[in-house]
Amino acid sequence: MFSDRSVQVTLTIVFALGLLFYFKPATPNLTDQAGQAILKDLEAPSKADRSNYMFTMMRNPATMAIPRNIRSRELRHAAGIAADARFLNKTDRNQTFNWFAAGPFDVGGRTRALAIDRENSNRLLAGAVSGGVWESLDRGGTWHPAEMTDGNLSITYLAQDPRPGNTATWYASSGEFLGNSASDASRAATYFGSGIHKSIDGGKSWFVLSGGQAGDEVSFDSPFDFVNRIVVSPVTGSVFIASNAVGIYRSTNGGETFGTIAPGQRFPDPVLGGLNEHFWSDIAVNDQGVLLATLSSTRSANQATNTPGVYISRNDGDTWTNITPGTFPSTHSRSVLAFAPSNEEVAYVFTATQRTTNNREDVRLHKLDLGSGAATDLSDNIPGLSEAGNIDTQGGYNMAIAVKPDDEDFVLLGATNTYRSRNGFSSVLVDRLDYWVGGYDAVDDDFGNYANHHPDQHLFIFDPQDPNRMWNANDGGVFMTPNIARTNEVVWFDMNLGYKTTQFYTVAMPEIDGDTRIAGGTQDNGTPFVRLDDLANTSRNISVGDGAHLYFGEAFAFVGFQNGATLRLQYNSDGTPTFAGFSFIQPSQASNQLFVNPFVVDPNDEEVMYYPAGASLWRNDALSSIASGQTDNGGVLTGWNRLNNIPRLSGLTISAIAISRAPAHTLYFAGSDVRDTNPQAPRIYRLDNANLGDGDGTQTYTIPGASSGAYIADIAINPADADEIIVVLSNYEIIGLYHSTDGGENFTAIEGNLTGNTSEPGPSLRAATILPGSDGTTYFVGTSTGLYSTETLNGSNTIWSPEGTEELGNAVVWDVTSRQSDALVAVGTHGRGMYVGSQDPSFNPRPVPESFTLFPNYPNPFASITRIGYTLTERSRVSLAVFDLSGKKITDLVTNQEEETGRHEVVFNAGSVASGVYLFQLLVHPLEGSTSAASFSKTRKMMIIK
Repeated sequence: MFSDRSVQVTLTIVFALGLLFYFKPATPNLTDQAGQAILKDLEAPSKADRSNYMFTMMRNPATMAIPRNIRSRELRHAAGIAADARFLNKTDRNQTFNWFAAGPFDVGGRTRALAIDRENSNRLLAGAVSGGVWESLDRGGTWHPAEMTDGNLSITYLAQDPRPGNTATWYASSGEFLGNSASDASRAATYFGSGIHKSIDGGKSWFVLSGGQAGDEVSFDSPFDFVNRIVVSPVTGSVFIASNAVGIYRSTNGGETFGTIAPGQRFPDPVLGGLNEHFWSDIAVNDQGVLLATLSSTRSANQATNTPGVYISRNDGDTWTNITPGTFPSTHSRSVLAFAPSNEEVAYVFTATQRTTNNREDVRLHKLDLGSGAATDLSDNIPGLSEAGNIDTQGGYNMAIAVKPDDEDFVLLGATNTYRSRNGFSSVLVDRLDYWVGGYDAVDDDFGNYANHHPDQHLFIFDPQDPNRMWNANDGGVFMTPNIARTNEVVWFDMNLGYKTTQFYTVAMPEIDGDTRIAGGTQDNGTPFVRLDDLANTSRNISVGDGAHLYFGEAFAFVGFQNGATLRLQYNSDGTPTFAGFSFIQPSQASNQLFVNPFVVDPNDEEVMYYPAGASLWRNDALSSIASGQTDNGGVLTGWNRLNNIPRLSGLTISAIAISRAPAHTLYFAGSDVRDTNPQAPRIYRLDNANLGDGDGTQTYTIPGASSGAYIADIAINPADADEIIVVLSNYEIIGLYHSTDGGENFTAIEGNLTGNTSEPGPSLRAATILPGSDGTTYFVGTSTGLYSTETLNGSNTIWSPEGTEELGNAVVWDVTSRQSDALVAVGTHGRGMYVGSQDPSFNPRPVPESFTLFPNYPNPFASITRIGYTLTERSRVSLAVFDLSGKKITDLVTNQEEETGRHEVVFNAGSVASGVYLFQLLVHPLEGSTSAASFSKTRKMMIIK
C-alpha cells in the first residue's frame, strides 16, 4: 500500500478469477468451422498467470519491484537519446528503413475509457490501458492517436468539462489497479499510473497535472498512482477522482491542486475516505451536480475517517451523508455507480463481495431513491446461469453499469458478459437471449464470443442524440449497438477500424522473400493474421485467448497460446492458416510452462520442434506424423522426447530459445530464475547438432555482470553466423543487452546509450534481431520506449538510434524479427499494433490503387449504421454526401477534404433518416500540381429499412 507519515502498509488482493477452460470432446475430420467451434471454448485466459509472467520479466531484481513512475522517467531518457540522434550524421548509415503500420486495423486492445464530445456527437475519445488516448471524428469509423508525450499511457477514465464555454477541457486518469499488464497477481508490486492528465485543446494533446502527479519512489506512495474514475461537476466545474486505496479527492481549480496538504503530511486529505483505508471507491455526478460515491470495506488499514458504504453530497463535496442501504453487504470490494438520467433522484449500485455462493460469484445490486431515501435490494434478480453465462467480475476487474437515458428501469450490467433488464432487475430474468446481450456466446451458452462483441466489460455510454445507441469499452476495444433495446439478440458493430491498440507479445513472418503474411500473438485477442498486400481486409484470428509464439512453415503453421498450448494448423489454398484438421501438438507430459511459452521449429528441418517447459527441454522429430484432429488440449505423445542429458537447471526456468540457420542445428536456450527469494543469475546454454542425441554436449555459459534474478527474454542469432548472438534481459534498472561472437564463450555488454541513470532509468529491453546484408549488419532492439538500431557495436559505447519515431514513437516494442531474404523487419508493439520496416524505397504495404473506386456500402440494406469505402490513386480533395432520390442532400460525410492515397472508410449513421432508397456520391478532385488532370465521380444506391 502507499505510505504517509512513515507508515508503510502492504497491500494484498487475491484475484477471484475462477475462469476455467471448458473443453468439448475430440472431433475427428474437422472442418475449419468445426475447429473454431472447439477452440472458442478456450477463450478465457488466466489473468493471474499473465500478470505474474509480465511482472517477473520487468521487476528490478534488486528491489523485486517495478520502478516507481517508470514511464515518465524512461520517456525523459528516450527523449534525450532522440535529441542526441538528431546531431549524429546518419547519412553515414548504410541502411535506412522506412516504417509502415501493419495493423491489424480491425482489432482493438483493452479499453477502460470512452467518451462522446458534448459539442460534436460524431467525435469520440477512447483511452486504452497501454495505448493512450485516441480520437475518432466519424463516430468510431476511423481512429488516430492523440499526442501524449508525458506520463504513462495506461488510461482508465476520460471526463469532459460539461459547462458551456469549458468543453475544450478534458481530464484523463491513469493507473489500472486490477489487471494491469505489468502487475503481479498478488499485487505485491505493481506498474503504477502517472497521475491525472489534462487537455485544454479538446483532447488532442495531453499533459500531467503537477497537482495530480504520482510520486517517484519505488513504492505505492501516492493517491494518484491508481485512479479508477474522474468526473467534472456540470454546476461548479469541480473535478472529483476516485483514488484506489484512499477515496474521493476534489479539485476546485481545474486540477492544479487536489485539496490542501496539512503540516507533516505528504499528500492532501480526501473529501471522503482516508489514506490506506479503502481499496476501492467510485464517484458519479448527475446534471444537477449531486454526487454519489462508494467506499469499499476491503482495506489495508483501519477505516477511521469514513465507514464503508454509499454516500451522497448535494453541496459539491463539502459534506457527505452516509446513505448505505440496510441490505448492503457488510463485506464488499469494488462498487460501480450510475444515475438514471431521466430521473436523477434514482441511482443504481453494482457491488462485488469477493465471495462465491452456489458456484456463482456473489454480487449485489441496489436501486436508490435519493429523494425519499428508500433503497431496494435487487440482488436476487441478477442472472444466475452456469459456465460462460455466469456473472463474473473476476474479482472486480470487469464491472460496468449504465441506465438508458430515457428509461430509469432499463439497466445494463457488465462483467465478463453484458446483461440488460427492461424493468430495473425488479424480477428474475427468464429469457436468456433477451437479457444476455454481449461478452461470451449467449446463443450456444459457451466461451465463444458473442457475435461482433468481446468479453470483459469496462464501460457503457449512450449517444446523446439517440438513447438507443450505446457504446461499450471492453477488453476487445470499442463496440457499438445502434439499438440496445432490440428484442432478443443485440446487433453489435466492431468500431476498432484504425484503433491500433492491440497488445502484441510476439510477431512472425515466413522466411520466403516477398511473402506478405504476418501475424503475432496478442493479449486477449489471440493471434491476428494479416497480409501486407491486403491490409484493408479484415484480420483472421488463428488462435484463442492470449496468443503466444508462432512459426510459418512450408507445410504447416505452428501457433501457441497461453500456458504452452500449441496448435499445428494447415493452410488453405491461398496460404492462410486454417482450423480445419488442427491438432494440439505440445508434449502431453510437459509441465510448468510459462504463460507465453516459447518454442522453435528448426528452419533446416521443419520436422523438428524444440519445446521448453519449466526446467525441461523437449524435442519432436516427426511433426508431420502427428495425426490431424488431435483436439485433446493436453497435447500428444507422438514424436516427443525429453532431452535428459542437458545440464540440470536447478531452480532455473527456460525463458528463451533460438535455433540457427547457418550453420544448421545449433540451439541456444536461456535459464532464468523466476523465484522471489535469493534468485540465481541467468545462464545461456548451447547445444550443437541439437537434432541428434539426448542433449549430450550442451555447453553452459554465464554472462559476466548479469544481475541475479535477471530475466532473459530473448536470444537473437545472426542467420548467417550461428556464433554471433545477442542476449536480451528485460528487467528494469540492470544492464540488459549482451553480445557474443564466439557462441557464448565470451560476452560484451552493448546497452550503450540505452543505459539510464537513477533519475532517468533506461527502458526495459524486450527483444532483438540481427539482419546481415551486403552493406553490413544492422542490429535492432525492441524496448519499452520504442525501437532502436545500430550498425556498429562498440561495447558500452554503442550508440543506438531510434527507428520509426513518427510511426512507432515510444510504443512498447515487445518483439522484433527480421527476414534476411528481402531485409524486411517486423515489429510487435504492446498497445499500438504491428509495424514493418524496409530499406527498399519502393516497398509500400499499402500499394497505390489502380483506379479511383467507390465500393458498395455494407451492410446493405441496413437499419442505422453502414460503412462506405473508397480508394484514391493519389492524394486528392474528396467530398462524400448522401442524397434522396429527388436529389436533395441529406448529409455531408466528407466535405472538400484532402486525403491520402489508399483505401478510406466512412461510417454513415442513419438514425434519424426514414426508411427508403438513397444515393451516396463520391467526388474526387486533383490537387494543384497533380499528375492527374481528371476528376472522378461515382454514385451508388443504399437502402434503409427500419
